Amino acid sequence: MKSSLKILTTLGISIILLPNLVVQANSTTTPKSLRGTWYEYLGHSSGYSVTKIKKHAVVTYNISNNGKKSYYRNYTAKKKGSLKLHVKKINKNSKKAYGKTGGSYYQLNQGINEAESLPFMWIGHRKINGHNYRVLKSYLNMRYFHVASHKKIAKVASYTYSRSDYPSKIGK
Repeated sequence: MKSSLKILTTLGISIILLPNLVVQANSTTTPKSLRGTWYEYLGHSSGYSVTKIKKHAVVTYNISNNGKKSYYRNYTAKKKGSLKLHVKKINKNSKKAYGKTGGSYYQLNQGINEAESLPFMWIGHRKINGHNYRVLKSYLNMRYFHVASHKKIAKVASYTYSRSDYPSKIGK
């Protein structure tokens, strides 16, 4: 009787702890759909903004046309404060951030200030130079939507959406 009670107790503890372990693992793991190196063209004189999304890290920086890197940021689960990677999926029409959005998106950290915050991110499609590309779209503020592709394309694809229903474009 005592051995069966120990087994049930052990199983009960395992069942209770297992869901918590899954949640913790997902909170620092980026979704596969976002992973890779993404390039956002900033203009002829500015170069590219680069976002490298790995399984447990996000690295961002700008690279000028002559190859110099600037504004380097490394977000991981081991960091503290606004550089801490914490992945949260926000479903369409959730009231967690902007209310009625056009689709689901990811919040990868909860930065204290804008300079160290990662924008909301999702995968979309955009026509650039006459070709349809799978792109990483992101939104931080001021109704400006960033568009980045896996290829270095020398065309600014980011855009401003000035209408008042701009939250409906987040996640689309």
